[in-house]
Amino acid sequence: MIKNKYCFYLFLSCALLIFRTAPAHDVVVHQNITLNAASSAQEYSTSYCDFKNMVASDNFKLPVYWMVQGSAHEDDKDAPGDAGGKRSLNHFYDPVHKIGLTDRPFNPPLPLGRDSFFWATTTNAPGLDIGFPVNNEGTFNIWSWKNTRGYEWLGLTSSSQSVRSTNLSQLFRGLGQVLHLLEDTSQPQHVRNEQHYRIVCVLVSFSASLL
Repeated sequence: MIKNKYCFYLFLSCALLIFRTAPAHDVVVHQNITLNAASSAQEYSTSYCDFKNMVASDNFKLPVYWMVQGSAHEDDKDAPGDAGGKRSLNHFYDPVHKIGLTDRPFNPPLPLGRDSFFWATTTNAPGLDIGFPVNNEGTFNIWSWKNTRGYEWLGLTSSSQSVRSTNLSQLFRGLGQVLHLLEDTSQPQHVRNEQHYRIVCVLVSFSASLL
């Protein structure tokens, strides 16, 4: 009995370790990719420079600051004031099958999140309601490309300087969050179904059978 319990906790520890180390870009990597993208735009895109200069008086912080912040916040998990919930569940896109993350131990596997293209391009994109053990329900994305275009409109047309400033900041933050999703497509596990949750559940089920 003691030996079985030892095996159970050993396998459970391995399962949790695999779950926590599922490959992905770290936040600092996203921030640096975004920073370099902004630097390239500054150097090669006259349209970017012209727009940035046009709104400079209404935006108290540099656009690159908000883009880098956005690229970090897209990995937020149940952040206060953010209805996105566990946002990284919606960061996957399998271009062959045109699906997002389906890492659940069922056959056929059930979707665990929206595909990142939908999450990035749909106004207030709703997430999938997933209960136990993920607990990610009632979520939606206010940082999609279409939401970001709405912030741009208000940032350019509002008669209130404070409203313009707020929306221009949201514009560049939203751009950073969309860039994060694009950056994820350079990471192999984000463009195929890695089944990280499935590995965890199989190990836990196996360890439980030892008791």
